[in-house]
Amino acid sequence: FLPCKFRSVMSMDFMVYFSFFTWILIPLIIMCAIYFDIFYIIRNRLSQNLSNSKETGAFYGREFKTAKSLFLVLFLFAVSWLPLSISNCILYFKGDVPEVLQYLGILLSHANSMM
Repeated sequence: FLPCKFRSVMSMDFMVYFSFFTWILIPLIIMCAIYFDIFYIIRNRLSQNLSNSKETGAFYGREFKTAKSLFLVLFLFAVSWLPLSISNCILYFKGDVPEVLQYLGILLSHANSMM
């Protein structure tokens, strides 16, 4: 008989090394670097105002607004998945995480699908 608990269904090796590092941490770092680069470029273009045309400023203003919206999606992804992944890492490397926090992390990861 195998109890239906999150940690007994999936291997902690898989959840920590493959799931966290491959699916969450590495893509999150890459996406953050890309978004910071996008914000830097748009901010420089807006401050330089390469042409006096209002259309150019409006274009970069819209691009900045779009980049902010996409960064919000990235932030919500991080808030949803990092707590569970960090608690799994702590558990895997011989730490202790209260069960309530583990369940909260699971709830947040599932709530990501609602956003």
